[in-house]
Order: sequence, then C-alpha cells, then structure tokens
Amino acid sequence: MLIDIKFGGICHLDIHQVREGWGEAIFPMVPGHEIAGVVCEVGPGVTKYKVGERVGVGCLVDSCRECESCKAGTALCAGGAVQTCNGIGRDGEPTYGGYATHVVVENFVVRIPDGLSLDVAAPLLCAGITTYAPLKQWGGGPARKVAVVGLGGLGHVGVKIAKALGAEVTVLSPSLRKKDDGLKLGADHYYATSDRRRSRSSPAPST
Repeated sequence: MLIDIKFGGICHLDIHQVREGWGEAIFPMVPGHEIAGVVCEVGPGVTKYKVGERVGVGCLVDSCRECESCKAGTALCAGGAVQTCNGIGRDGEPTYGGYATHVVVENFVVRIPDGLSLDVAAPLLCAGITTYAPLKQWGGGPARKVAVVGLGGLGHVGVKIAKALGAEVTVLSPSLRKKDDGLKLGADHYYATSDRRRSRSSPAPST
C-alpha cells in the first residue's frame, strides 16, 4: 500500500537514530515514525484499506506475525519487529521513514477518523500511544488517580489522555514554571517537586 505523506511528527527517537545514539545506524537514512497521510495506491492483496482513506503509521511496519505477542495484537514481537526507519524489512531491504513524500507499508497501519486533522494525528502515532497504552493497561479512568511526571512532549499528551479517560490527574514538575500550562491541559493538581517551600497543590479552576 502506497501512502501519500501529509505530515510527519518530529520525535527525539529520530534524533537518536540519526546520531547513532542507540547503536550503529543504516545510512542513507530517512527518519520519521509519526506518519499521517492518504492512501494513494493499493496492491491486489490489500483489502482493509482503499485509495483516498486517511491513515497513520507509527514506530513499526512489520513483525513476525507468528509469536504469541503478535497473535495477541501487541507490538512486543518475539520474532523481531521491523522499525519504520533504520530497520531491515522481511525482504532484507532497509526501511525508510516519514520524512519523505511517500511510504510503502503493509502492516501496522491505522485508520484516522475524519474528525481528527492529520497534523494533529501524526504525533499520536508515537507520543500518543506511548502514554495511552499504559493508561489503558493499568485502568487509568474514572475513580483513579494518575500522576504525570514532567510536562514535556510525552507529559502534556499524558495529561490530556488521562483526563479524557476520566482520571484525577496530578502533574509533578521540578518548578512552578509550567503550572498554568498543566492546568490548561486539564490537570486537577500541580506540584513543584524541586522546591519544598513552593511545592503545593494547585487545583484547576472551577467552571
């Protein structure tokens, strides 16, 4: 399936890949694993998607499809998952990511709802699922309390998702510098952890 890429998120993982922070990389490299685009061509064996549909691609593009993890629908492939970029596909060829005009993907493609713009959807393919998965696994919903440590790239998404799931959300951050942002994102409480004299709970304003 050929995807016309409209947006690609910028994740620190891409920087690690380019700088070989996690070991020897494969060059030339096209980074990018937060991909949002439109299907522009499908092969004869593709039945799940059709031309014109809005889709997304995250960190993986393939797996062994035979281990217990794959059969259970998780990404923890015991046989060796294939990364979207800086990986080797089952055909023995390097994989190239989303900082390009198009990408060919067979697996690990998700449909993007019409109500979600593609530029907003792209970061959810990595930062979003990174925070959503543990919240779902550990039941971060109504009547549960969730603490988000740090209000950075992942933290701010974690606050929004945890709040959307119905949890009581507390942000733990070194200072009060991001307090207003945390509360605007939906946090119920905010604590500054590095200064005990100023560390305090800041409940969100009532509406």
